[in-house]
Amino acid sequence: MSFFLDNLNLKMNYKIKHLVVCGIFFFGCLFAHPFHSSIISLKFNDNSRSIEITMRVFANDLEKTINQINDLNIIIDNDDNKKDVDSLIFNYIIKTIFLSINEKECDLSWIGKEFETDIVWLYLEILDVDKKIKKIISENRFLFSSFEDQLNIMNFNIHGKQKTVMAHRDKPFDILSF
Repeated sequence: MSFFLDNLNLKMNYKIKHLVVCGIFFFGCLFAHPFHSSIISLKFNDNSRSIEITMRVFANDLEKTINQINDLNIIIDNDDNKKDVDSLIFNYIIKTIFLSINEKECDLSWIGKEFETDIVWLYLEILDVDKKIKKIISENRFLFSSFEDQLNIMNFNIHGKQKTVMAHRDKPFDILSF
């Protein structure tokens, strides 16, 4: 009975944490967001042996950062310079997000981006992933250079197991065991 209660408690804590985080994120979407956050989903695809990555970011935060670090003044949702913007965004991501699976550094591949009102969805992928994922090390400093209060929420779904990492300026690293 104790195991059942402990397991139930873990599931409830996980759900409560997700509700609080999502509530804060979506409440922030309603107003000029007083804090800065991104949500990053990483899901292992067993058929393709890849990790599919979806990032949800405030477009104005990303645009500000890309312009700041490159000394530019571009609009990231302008189709006239789509390839240049995609390259700038991808180069920024690979300089600020590092992942290692089973002690092997991962290479990210750019898939693309989509805009939804004031949100930009970024799509990436990690190819040729070992099916037996035991350990993931993450370092996430995405948008830290522009926003001291930046919070990057990373949701991992590996072999049906879900784990969440909250990366912020004081704790950009994390180690997950699966």
